Amino acid sequence: MATQHSTDFREGLLAALDAGLPLGEAVGYFQVSVSTIQRWRLLKRTTGSAAPRPGRGRRSRLAGAGDDRLLALVEEAPEATLAELGERLDAQMGVQVSPSTICRRLRRLGITRKKGRWLPASKIRQSGQPGDRRSPSSILPS
Repeated sequence: MATQHSTDFREGLLAALDAGLPLGEAVGYFQVSVSTIQRWRLLKRTTGSAAPRPGRGRRSRLAGAGDDRLLALVEEAPEATLAELGERLDAQMGVQVSPSTICRRLRRLGITRKKGRWLPASKIRQSGQPGDRRSPSSILPS
């Protein structure tokens, strides 16, 4: 996901261009593309400000207190399936959410399912390449 530049940054860049800074130098100095500058100029011309537009899409039903409740449910019943977590959220909060939405929220919160339980994601990655054979731990290399 791309980061949004602040309104001050956008306004400063456009002010520098209005003051006579060549477009090529502005691209190099501010590290933005020509098409971005053109979009910001159009935005300022049409709305009067280069402020970022509000985000599109609707807010998640689990945003805020729903996330806290979902984490509490995972702690209470780490063996629960996504469907069961959805039923419990509906019973406690009156919020109907699909299993895929619950899965995405848990992933964003850093929770993964491991051996039938929901646990924090591991910070350690396995060594080797995908598909490499692993020797049994009882056999030591000579």
